[in-house]
Amino acid sequence: MSAKREPAGLSRARVCAEALALVDEEGLEALTMRRLGARLDCEAMSLYRHVRDKADLLDALHAAVLGDLEPEEPTDGKRHPKWRVLLGGLARALRSALLRHPNVLPLFTTRPVSAPEAVATVARVHGALLGGGFSARDTERAVLVVGMFTIGHAVFEKQQRRDATFRFGLDALLDGIERDQRAHRRRQ
Repeated sequence: MSAKREPAGLSRARVCAEALALVDEEGLEALTMRRLGARLDCEAMSLYRHVRDKADLLDALHAAVLGDLEPEEPTDGKRHPKWRVLLGGLARALRSALLRHPNVLPLFTTRPVSAPEAVATVARVHGALLGGGFSARDTERAVLVVGMFTIGHAVFEKQQRRDATFRFGLDALLDGIERDQRAHRRRQ
């Protein structure tokens, strides 16, 4: 019996894309290095040249889902501060990405996102909030609460799409954050 060779063109990006496809098709619990290796026609050990371990693979799944996350522009026709456009756009883009990959949702509810691709997008939103007069503490809180709302709503929506409910909830959150910031500026 001969060992499988590592296929030509095997890369971290290909491993991650195939891992995401496996999870999309069969669920997060189906993701093992052995199953992933079989899908890529290589030994599981070959995967360790591209991902350090299962934890790194899970981080890579975050990156695969969030890597090209681009905040969506609102379509309500209202003029909003830059921070609100970016934070709301990030929430809408995150929701869309999660709904495209609903089997990855458990990963987002149990594991913090540390993928550099996602961190870079969030850093842009942080910069807009700080530039809009938010303190570092309020910036962190705003991004966290909007992220938690979005992920939680996507879990709820996995059963049935609720576009209007999401828009209503996100607008209510952003309105509240904006009111809080205006009140904070008045107190200074």
